[in-house]
Amino acid sequence: MAGGAGAGRRVQITIDDAPGLSNGAMRGLLTKFALKTMFFVEGSFVKARPSDVESMVRDGHQLGLHTWDHPVLTKASDDAIREQFSRTDELVKSITGKSMAPNWRPPYGSFNARVKKIAAELGFTKMWLWDVDSLDWKHLGNTAAIVNEVEKGLAAAPRKLSDVLFHDKATTVRALEVLLPRLRSEGYELVDFP
Repeated sequence: MAGGAGAGRRVQITIDDAPGLSNGAMRGLLTKFALKTMFFVEGSFVKARPSDVESMVRDGHQLGLHTWDHPVLTKASDDAIREQFSRTDELVKSITGKSMAPNWRPPYGSFNARVKKIAAELGFTKMWLWDVDSLDWKHLGNTAAIVNEVEKGLAAAPRKLSDVLFHDKATTVRALEVLLPRLRSEGYELVDFP
């Protein structure tokens, strides 16, 4: 629909807390809609599900670092921040053969100059945030609420390209099954993560 609410607007999605228990379903959904994204991975989840990490890369998705176990980095010591980054990246390198640098996302979007400096010293110079939050972590089991959050967020977002934050959860997969075709019907262009 050329004149819909999303006319001239582009949407990319990113997935935090990967690989989640529903990672296979999430990858299948992205394949169905011919979308490539960046999965921001947590080391503890990588350790539990290494084959999903291999599959994400094989399916053409990018990986970004999301720490080992999702701490508030601004409250962590310098050494603890380095450990969160290094431990996660070393594990991913052992599985994929390559570092996730320079891509990373701070848990909770919480960062300051000290955190960014330590990240950059480790090669993580490209911090990715988002401008629309699905709040899917809050609306577990309520796909309609997730869809509503995204639609409200996109309506309020001033940018021509919006990054919508999701998490690697079963509820999110169900919400995206509803949301992605709806966004296309409203005129939004769904695009790959850069």
